[in-house]
Amino acid sequence: MTLNQLSIWAIGISFLSGCGGGNKATATPPGNDISIPVVGSVFNEPLSIGKLYVNANANDNTGVTGYCFASANTKPLGTDKCFTSAASQTIDIPTTASPTYFVWAKDAANNVSATFPIDIKPPSIASASVSAPSNGKVTLSVNASDNVGIDGYCFTTSPAVPLASDACFTNAATKTIDTPTSNSPIYYAFAKDSTNNVSAPVLIDSRAPSIASASVSAPSGGKVTLSVNASDNTAVTGYCFTTSPAVPLASDACFTNAATKTIDTPSLPVRYYASVKDAANNVSAAFERVIGPCSVAGVTDSQVSTLPTVCMSTSLGEMVVELEASKAPITTSNFLKYVNDGYYSQTVFHRVMSNFMIQGGGYRSVPAGTATEKEGTLYSPIQLETTTATGLSNTTGTIAMARGDTLNSATREFFINLVGNTFLDTSLGGYAVFGRVISGLNSTVQAIRAVPVQANIKGEVSQPLTPPVINWAYQLK
Repeated sequence: MTLNQLSIWAIGISFLSGCGGGNKATATPPGNDISIPVVGSVFNEPLSIGKLYVNANANDNTGVTGYCFASANTKPLGTDKCFTSAASQTIDIPTTASPTYFVWAKDAANNVSATFPIDIKPPSIASASVSAPSNGKVTLSVNASDNVGIDGYCFTTSPAVPLASDACFTNAATKTIDTPTSNSPIYYAFAKDSTNNVSAPVLIDSRAPSIASASVSAPSGGKVTLSVNASDNTAVTGYCFTTSPAVPLASDACFTNAATKTIDTPSLPVRYYASVKDAANNVSAAFERVIGPCSVAGVTDSQVSTLPTVCMSTSLGEMVVELEASKAPITTSNFLKYVNDGYYSQTVFHRVMSNFMIQGGGYRSVPAGTATEKEGTLYSPIQLETTTATGLSNTTGTIAMARGDTLNSATREFFINLVGNTFLDTSLGGYAVFGRVISGLNSTVQAIRAVPVQANIKGEVSQPLTPPVINWAYQLK
């Protein structure tokens, strides 16, 4: 190199040394620089699903002036057009089993570094599962793999790919959460590796199925059938019917693909509990329904109705009532609590007035009083749902709640209007109607109406000589 050439090189070195991200060192004339750059590391970060940001870090004794990123392992010349001053690049995340991506750095003398392979293969989640509920909790688990090794796991309710630096990543491949319901959030799992590649989201279906309703068929050939209507955010895959209220495990042999169960018509009502599961082994809460010997006519009338229904067997016959759950929700819910508790079994109609109403639900015998009250859970008095609010009226065949002198005092006792008693809509503040008899009105109700009566302890001629007994009552649907 001549003196003039050296002067020209010295003037230009300040421009060359500013290129790239490498170290700066004592100037060496290009013709004498034989030291090649060294790529020390590459930082990866997902930008979005399918995109990856890669950033290389290289060093050189004079300075790094260019970087080349390529998918083929062919070392470029220093004059190759693939070299730019950018130490980073955004690329598509490959989906091949053995992805290849490489980076090289060069200096002002066109010395090119050794090939530096870039791990751009994201981890793969092979499977995800949800454990059986235990003490109100379930555990989400994932099974993931990677070409270099898994470095962390993230469970989140968002499908957005997190940054590798996100605090959600831990070294645990499991996460314990509260047992999900049909309204619980959906979870997604991610895995990352040591070079910050993050997997695509995998849905972990932790949302339990939901049973909307259950119904009992009319007896036929000595059999009755219990059916359930269930839904799930993915799909219901199994149904279980059992006489135990305990929620079964998804692996329980009781689960089949049949949404119905047929049994011998029982002589007395039997409590059944229905559960459903989905493909991820989430199991619904148990749905209780009682199966009993309600007549074909009673069940048929129940099925025609669009409302919840209760079948009631008495010593003088059977009746079915439909309940206005939407118009009188407080009163209906209260009545069904006593029905489903089995509270009305072996209570009597203690008050019969043939031109007024029949009343029962609170006593085992007559005369009605403290000594003859039915034992069992007595729920708090309910708020009066007035007929003005519900649009219902004390007409013939309707069922309403009895109460004390105060408005919001109804608990367990009910009455059935034998005639039009519309004055009860407003009398003394009114009496809450919540349904009507749809089967047995002209038979069972009339038989109860006709029983001989005598004066009760208050002097009212309404106490049956032989009080009609409620054998049982259960909810048909």
